[in-house]
Amino acid sequence: MVLLRLKKQATDVFNEYGLDWSSAMRIILTQVVSENAIPVNLSRYSDISLTMKSNIEKSLQEYKIGDYKT
Repeated sequence: MVLLRLKKQATDVFNEYGLDWSSAMRIILTQVVSENAIPVNLSRYSDISLTMKSNIEKSLQEYKIGDYKT
């Protein structure tokens, strides 16, 4: 039960990055091999306020449709 809950929580984090389980594992395993160490200091941009995150996402959407100013 604990392992399933942990996997679900990890999957939610991977999804925030747009990664599926397989892609996330490939990234982690590649890092383990290249650094010959277990990665323990992974971070994400969740420290950004929800307002700022929302503004970034809105700006990206506007950019994609060509509605932006240089």
